[in-house]
Parts: sequence; structure tokens; C-alpha cells
Amino acid sequence: MSKKFFILLFCFAVLIGTIGAPLVSYATNQNEVYIKDYSEYEDLMNEFDDNAVNKEYYLEQLIKDLQDIEATSDVRLYEAEVIEIEEPELQYLQDTTTSEYAMGMYQYGKVRVTEKDSVLTGVELTYMACLTYDVYNNIVMPELKVGDTTYITLLQLDEETFVAISPELDTYVERFPTMLAISLIILAAVAIYFGKHSVKFLVPLVLMVDVLFFVMGPLVLQGFNLWLLMFFTILLNTIAIAVLKLGVNSKAFTAIFTTCVLSIAMIPVHFAIDSMLNFSGLTAENFLLSSGVLPNIIASEVVPLFNFHSLSVSITIIIMFALIALTSCKTLAKLEEHKAKIKSDELVRSDMSEYIAETSFIAIVIMLTQALPKYLILLAKRYTTKFVLQSEIFLIEFVRILIILIGMMLTVPLTLLINKFMEDN
Repeated sequence: MSKKFFILLFCFAVLIGTIGAPLVSYATNQNEVYIKDYSEYEDLMNEFDDNAVNKEYYLEQLIKDLQDIEATSDVRLYEAEVIEIEEPELQYLQDTTTSEYAMGMYQYGKVRVTEKDSVLTGVELTYMACLTYDVYNNIVMPELKVGDTTYITLLQLDEETFVAISPELDTYVERFPTMLAISLIILAAVAIYFGKHSVKFLVPLVLMVDVLFFVMGPLVLQGFNLWLLMFFTILLNTIAIAVLKLGVNSKAFTAIFTTCVLSIAMIPVHFAIDSMLNFSGLTAENFLLSSGVLPNIIASEVVPLFNFHSLSVSITIIIMFALIALTSCKTLAKLEEHKAKIKSDELVRSDMSEYIAETSFIAIVIMLTQALPKYLILLAKRYTTKFVLQSEIFLIEFVRILIILIGMMLTVPLTLLINKFMEDN
């Protein structure tokens, strides 16, 4: 027997041990309590209907949240100069929206409005600045000093009295010019170092950003079919990648066709796995939005503006298509390189195995690190490791990795098959 067999057997034994030990431990530590007969269960169930009661409370809360959102408008910000300011002071204040108490670091003083062309220009106001409203001090604003320029919002105490307060911690930070400058410098350095190969892929990159954020995103909220928009996004960007890599020829068509077929084929596979695991796609990023921002109240029912699960699946497919497109193009390039050699298909498979392994490793590391904050959040909430590892918020990232790996493994044989069919016909 070969060394590879023993290595595979050892890895399998380790896998069984890591999975089996916690399950055995969990099974032996369960203290289950059983009811005596069905009538006892029936009596218990007839006493109350938590689902109906909770649904009523949930809808009342949701309607109130939506009414609060509709009653608000964009906050007007005014530029002002700090003319008096006290030392930072730790205070425990009551949150007016939740009636709960929170710890925050505040500074009190006076400001003079310097906003141009405003009726408030030159007006002096009592000022309260919030430096941190985060109990763990993850976000702390710099301490203010006399002469500093700040931005304020107005809080009306009565008909004639206004005070100035600092807005939300993240509202008045102007990041776009700095981010744009940094991005341009780094992209220029990449273009100079890698030459024309890096410049070529700026085209599909810019195209992807444009289609995702300025076409697909807005149209989804307008009610356009998510799957048609996803297919349009994949097709457009696959054409750009294939043409840049292979030129305008039959091989580019093969890469485009392979990418589209595999991307579409992986949708039902993703749904099948999710159905077995009962995923909804409602992960941490959009959970906060789902309760108060996105749903509409129609006939006392919650009607979401789009399907979270479908959106989650489409995100996986869009991530996957780029890897499939590049893998398919690479396969065809290798095929062209080995076309005069005996057993060229086997040589291509050998070369592409290493490429897929390396590319998969990079993709998996990126996606695992994206899952890490969710893992830490759940652990910080005192959930057990067992709960975290089987939670939808965390496990959905691993399913995404599995789907992408399946797609990449199928890319090489499917590309070779379609290319052979094209050459024969």
C-alpha cells in the first residue's frame, strides 16, 4: 500500500475523531425529561400559543419602527468653531429611544456656527459632544479643543431654545477624497510593477463594481428579477474576462459558455444543500436591516422587499463565477500550450490541479477571515463553540466555500469537454 493511502487514512481517522468525540460527549450529557402521555402534551399545547402572541407583538413593534423611520428626515449638519470646552467627562445617561442606560464619554462647552450662507452664521450655542457611546471603547472620537472645527446638529428644547449636539459618530467623517487618492496611488503602483497584465484586469474590475452597485443593487430594490440581473452581471463580466485573456475567438466562447453553464447549474445545488441545512440566508449583515428598514406592512403581514435566501445564493454564485471564468481561461491557455504533445488533456489536468489548489486556498482563506468576526461576536455573546459552529450566521460561509470548490473542480473537465465538442463541429 502506498504512502498516500496511509496519509489519507490518518486524515480520515483524525476527522472522525474530531467530529465523533464532541457528539459522544454531547449525547452522554443530556438530561432529557419526557411527558407521560399524549394527553399531557395536548393539555400543555392548548394552554397557550406563543407563536400567535409573539407575532402580534412583533408586528406592533415593526409598525412602530417603520413609523419612526418615516417620521425622520436627513439630519442637517452645520459647521461650527469650538469657543469653550470642558475636559471629557464619563457619564451614564438614559437612551431616549430604548429607555436603557448607557455609558459614554462627553465634553460640554460652547460653539459658534461658521456655516456660510446660513441664518445661524455667527450664532453661539451651548454644545455637548459625545466622544464615545460604546461601552468597549471601540470607537473613540478625538478630544475637542478651543479653536477646533466640528459639525453639529440642533436639538430644540422649547420654542426659543436650541442647543448644539454632536451627530452620530460616523456621519460627518469625509473619507471619499482620501480613499480615492490612496486607491489611485496603489493601483498606479500595481500597474507599474505588473505591467499590462494588471491594467487589462482593471476593465472587468471597474465593470463589476459598476454593474453590482449601480445597476444590480438599485434594480433589485425596484423589483426586477434577481436571477436575470445575476445572469446579466455574470455574462457581461465573463465576456470581458474571456476576451481580455483569450481574444475574440472560439476559445473565448468556450470559456464564456462553460462559466455560464456551471454558474447556473450550481444554483439548484446550493439550494439543495441549504434545504438540507434549513438556511434562510438571513445572516448578520442584513439581520439588523430586516426588522425595521426593509419590510413593508401590508394587511398586518411582513412582506420583505426581496428574498434574503435568494440574495445569499446569488452572492455565492457571483463570487464563484469569477474563479470559474479565470480557471476556464487558464485551462484553454494550457491546452493551447500542450496541443502538439501526446496526452495533452492529461498534461492540462496536471497543470490545472496545482492552479486550482493554490487559487482555492487563497479564496478559502479570504472567506474564512470574513467569517471570523461573526464567530467572535457569537463567542462574545457567551454562546458555546458547538452552537457557533452549527449556527446559520457562521456555517453559511462554509457552505459558500464548498459550493465554490465544487464549481472549480468541475470547471476543467467541462471546459475540455466543450472545447472538444467545438473543435469536432
